[in-house]
This record gives sequence, C-alpha cells and structure tokens, in this order.
Amino acid sequence: FQKDDFLFLRDVYRIVDLIQSGREQEEIGKAVAQLDERFDKARHILQELPGLQYNKEEQEAILEREMALLDNKKQQLKSYMALPPF
Repeated sequence: FQKDDFLFLRDVYRIVDLIQSGREQEEIGKAVAQLDERFDKARHILQELPGLQYNKEEQEAILEREMALLDNKKQQLKSYMALPPF
C-alpha cells in the first residue's frame, strides 16, 4: 500500500473549501463521495494486513517462535558450512 492511501487532510480541506466558497451541492457531494471511497480503500487495506486476527501477546509469541526457528536454521547452516568438502 501507499502512504498516500492514509492521508485524508487534503480531501477534507477540499470539501471545506468547496463549502466555504458556496459551490454547488453536487460538486460537494462528489468530493464527499470520493473521500468516502478513500476511507473504504484504507479500511480494506487495514483488514487485509496479515496477523490482524492476533492480539499483541499472540503476535509476540509467534515472533518469538519464528525467531527461534531462524536461529536454529542459522546454526544448521553454520554447521553445514563447517563440513569438509567431499
């Protein structure tokens, strides 16, 4: 995802500017609809993040388990590299 997917200030400012300048309701409605679409897109991105279903403690336990697995694999690789060539 892009950082811009979560920047809404510019859109809100545009809507406020349209309201203050007395633009047509249709134009303001379109701007609000665009902002709503951007909110939906950001919400969808957040829902698709991996691991969102886990709470902090579960995520930390998974991280600890994966780090231990990584350390084990590093040790195996180090042992393998220390073997003499055939």
